Amino acid sequence: MINMSFNAPMQEKYKQNVWGDPGDDYDPSKKREDMVWFRKKAEWLYSLWLNGNAYIPFATTNEFARLRRYAQGNQPNAKYMDILCPVDTHTGERKGYMNISWDTLPIYSAFRDRARGALNKFDYATSVQCLDESSHMEKEMMKWKDYVEEQEKEFLTYVRAEIGMMEDPKKSQAPIKPRTIDEMEMIASMGGYQLPIEAAFEGLLRKSEELSEWEEIKVKLEEDLIDIGYIAVQDYTDPVSGKPRVRYVDPQYLIIASNRDNAYTTVADSGEVRFFTVGELKDYGFDDNQIKEMAQAYQGMYGNPAFNTLWRNGAWVWDQLTLFRVAIMDFDFESFDTYTFEYRNINGQNKPFKLGYGESPEKPKKNKYEKNKYARRYRGKWVIGTSVVFDYGYQYNQIFDSENRPKSSFSVYRVADRSMTSRCVATIDDLHLALYKFRNAWAMAAPSGFAVEWGSLSNMKSGENKMSPMDIIKIYRQNGQLLWKASMENGRVLNNGQPPIFPIEGGLGRILQEFMQTFEMHVNTIRQITAIGQGLDGNVATGDLLKGTLQIAEASMTDTLRPCLLAYKRVKSRALNNLCLRWQLNLASSDINEVEEGNNGKLISLTYNQVSKRRIQVSCDMIIDDSQKQILLGAAQQSMQQAKSGGIGITYLDFVFILQAIERGQLKYASMWLAYR
Repeated sequence: MINMSFNAPMQEKYKQNVWGDPGDDYDPSKKREDMVWFRKKAEWLYSLWLNGNAYIPFATTNEFARLRRYAQGNQPNAKYMDILCPVDTHTGERKGYMNISWDTLPIYSAFRDRARGALNKFDYATSVQCLDESSHMEKEMMKWKDYVEEQEKEFLTYVRAEIGMMEDPKKSQAPIKPRTIDEMEMIASMGGYQLPIEAAFEGLLRKSEELSEWEEIKVKLEEDLIDIGYIAVQDYTDPVSGKPRVRYVDPQYLIIASNRDNAYTTVADSGEVRFFTVGELKDYGFDDNQIKEMAQAYQGMYGNPAFNTLWRNGAWVWDQLTLFRVAIMDFDFESFDTYTFEYRNINGQNKPFKLGYGESPEKPKKNKYEKNKYARRYRGKWVIGTSVVFDYGYQYNQIFDSENRPKSSFSVYRVADRSMTSRCVATIDDLHLALYKFRNAWAMAAPSGFAVEWGSLSNMKSGENKMSPMDIIKIYRQNGQLLWKASMENGRVLNNGQPPIFPIEGGLGRILQEFMQTFEMHVNTIRQITAIGQGLDGNVATGDLLKGTLQIAEASMTDTLRPCLLAYKRVKSRALNNLCLRWQLNLASSDINEVEEGNNGKLISLTYNQVSKRRIQVSCDMIIDDSQKQILLGAAQQSMQQAKSGGIGITYLDFVFILQAIERGQLKYASMWLAYR
């Protein structure tokens, strides 16, 4: 269904009627078992979407499909046909412009591919930091231990030699020991003092990215950033392997309650329209009545057969039913559970006792009463338009934020009100209208020919043989020799003495020049909108185009794509933070012993006690491109060579430190260290 217009099921039913939120004022002990309450919640959310009151309204979804077709250079040409040769209201036929090709020209696709290539060059490396007080103290101990050992290295070496003590097995991870306090702080800010638990979680996140095929997800996100301006992913714990993962979510089918926050930092009520076959759903244990309801509701939709081909002689035809598709709303929402507590005096102490839902305290008592609300997240799957709700209850593997509130698994971002493709649509349309007009003019253009003054070629002889004008024209066309007479017998000059054949230029002439100017104007307009200039959109740069000019144009394009980079960073960091929480959640049930793929089979081992009471945060830092790395690496090598020659420069250990910073993408820290040394 991707990149095609989406016909949402049961639109008439859920657009016309008012479907209110069933609310949270309900007994918490009965909520998670009440299928009707879950269905009402799903119907309210679906109706909210169809009526344009969701974060991404339903009306926008078909616009997404249209923009994606424009981006691929495959937009419908009926729009252009209606403008240039509209349908006759009486005959129902189109007249004119029918002798040309109506195929579209994918000019914008080249600009889009260039923008995708620019986005693909950038990515963000993830680093894990422990923000709790215990972790902070461990890092402080590591820093000062390195500093003291550097200051007193001669004394410590002497003492170890005297007592026969080996070096500390817990050697510092920093490749160089600080000589001053400023150097110590600089090394710390560059990540030189990393706790083992931080390194372990970075390895786990890399494993999750590999299992999720993040590179493929990134490609889809880049396309969505350019085409529709929305991106979304969902983190989850795989029910089979138990490993945290991320999946791509198509914004065309995403339902989120209305909010004006572009980053959508708090997702309360959310859902996604997904398509399942009844064969895929049979493992959920549906009875015949539920299958009948689904089959009758979706017969004839999405290529499904009629119901009477599925149910014959009191039995299901499973070879047909396994291919029968239904629309499911997989929803996830926040609900507040309310509890009332009565504080009773027991042996001189006030102790809280939870009252039953709706239970009123006894009036004669003077005890203190307190109502508390706790946020919980619920999940469910609803076959849209039916009464069938399944897989509902508390959310699986629920993760919580630092304020102990349950987090949504969706990470969403909107770049701007209009995407890059959306801003180019009008220019693309103008370019195609000019193209079709030119094709029509080309098809109707007369070929080159010549005009003949017939009288000058009449009554001519070759010896005794009389020649007709057509014989003379034939000789002219064969060998270029023209026989004609300039005057008659009476001396009257024919045709003012001018040759009788005059060439007539055919073809397009001025029309071709006008088309080329119009075409170039529209292409330049797209360049201005996208900020992708000459030499950067697949064109070959001319010899007089300076390298600096290309770099300026490249920087301009990067500035245009900067909001896209910001959106990608926000979504990636949020998803990876959630993955980090999910790995911690796994530790509550069992220890982690994972082999990190692609890292020489490194074993990652963690226990619950190691992670308990730790506050972990994931940061994303820009990975610098190769050209910038090479410039800094060359400067470091030159400085090291100067030091070897007796000049001012860095040591080999400094060079190794700078090299490691460059590999981690910490260009500013590497530059800082090079300048400091």
